[in-house]
Amino acid sequence: MPDRSVDLFDRKIQEVSDHLDRLKAIRQFMSEDPALVTEITKLVLSPEANGKIISPQSRGAESPHLAPIVKYLKTRQPDDWVSAKEIATATGIEVHNVYAVLDRKHPDLFEIDHPTPKRKYWRLRRDANE
Repeated sequence: MPDRSVDLFDRKIQEVSDHLDRLKAIRQFMSEDPALVTEITKLVLSPEANGKIISPQSRGAESPHLAPIVKYLKTRQPDDWVSAKEIATATGIEVHNVYAVLDRKHPDLFEIDHPTPKRKYWRLRRDANE
């Protein structure tokens, strides 16, 4: 009877082989039609692709702090830039959680102004403020 580790290793070899075949096919497409590669790259990296091609699950679950932050920012004038500390004070959310929402979990919802290396300000994106 073969060892279980040998079976697992054989499966891994097959997975890698299948992946290599797909990579070779992509390379073939790239060499045949460079314009297609450019077009696909633009589509995938465009801001409109956020949340459509790249699923929200890849960024983790929606933060429970998102709603209070958005609600607070909607009470401000659309042109008002607000610091994370101001948002934390107004919402009662800890500053590190505010940064997590603004910078990592939902950056596509906010505009950022970075006037100096140690200063950052945010506001809702114009299209998110409606």
